[in-house]
Amino acid sequence: MSQIKARLIESALLKKGFKKFDHGKDHRFYFYIYNGAKTSVFTKMSHGDTEIGDQLLAMMAKQLRFRQRSEFVDLVSCAVSQEQYLQLLLAGKHIVG
Repeated sequence: MSQIKARLIESALLKKGFKKFDHGKDHRFYFYIYNGAKTSVFTKMSHGDTEIGDQLLAMMAKQLRFRQRSEFVDLVSCAVSQEQYLQLLLAGKHIVG
């Protein structure tokens, strides 16, 4: 079982074109912003999370339109660039270019 620190995930998401929206006391939502507009691509983390485990990483990967958890881990580790992620979203028609 692997875990990733929540602050590393947040930092990577913000660098890749996501914007953070706090939702009350429970969760932080991260929406992908394209051409200045919020898209339907988003994920969330609990305010109390300090480390994210395998099960939640897999759920977040699915929310961000990845086929595998390992692809999401690549996004967080910066092996996937912002441009590569945008191309993935456009190719999958998750956003319209």
